[in-house]
Amino acid sequence: MSYKFQTKIAKLSSIHSGIFFILVITTVILSKKISFSDTSFITITCFFLISTLGVLHGSLDNFKGEKLLRIYKIKHKFLFYFSYIFLACSVIIIWKFLPS
Repeated sequence: MSYKFQTKIAKLSSIHSGIFFILVITTVILSKKISFSDTSFITITCFFLISTLGVLHGSLDNFKGEKLLRIYKIKHKFLFYFSYIFLACSVIIIWKFLPS
């Protein structure tokens, strides 16, 4: 992978992180200013943000993983993907049993 391509990916990742952060903060502020009787607005907004920007942001994790593996001089990609999937499954299980 060329340096120019990696720089573009890093810039894209930063832009997505910034947009996601701004939209989340805006949603929280709007939900505090405008009183909603139910939580459907927040639920729909969070679902939209996660399904659009969150997925795009997460799709770049394999590049971040490869960079981390090079930094720590680990040659097996399996270790990164196994720990990544294990962490994701652990979070889902914890949310299932401890929702609040």
